[in-house]
Amino acid sequence: ALVLDLVRKRKLREEYSLLWLLAIVVMAVLALNRHIVDWISHVLGVSYAPSALFIVAFAVGFLIVLHFSIVISRLVERNKRLTQEVGLLKLRMEEIESACGQKGGAR
Repeated sequence: ALVLDLVRKRKLREEYSLLWLLAIVVMAVLALNRHIVDWISHVLGVSYAPSALFIVAFAVGFLIVLHFSIVISRLVERNKRLTQEVGLLKLRMEEIESACGQKGGAR
């Protein structure tokens, strides 16, 4: 409900809400189905099956954080590039304004 409310208030984009909703569904299925948790614990070699649930939750959280780190890194690069472009455009504009000012003053 919290994820859907954040999307409704436009505080969370739809594409990221899908990640959270998928994580919620996976965790709910695992929490409600003991057989899957037993199988996962057997595959992972965990003797206490509920611990496998925490391992899966940690892995899902880790993957979400990793995804967001990649997105943030991309945005930082784009922001840096845009800042540099704006600086260059500002410099060119000042050069053009000063060139126009010199021509106008020479008349």
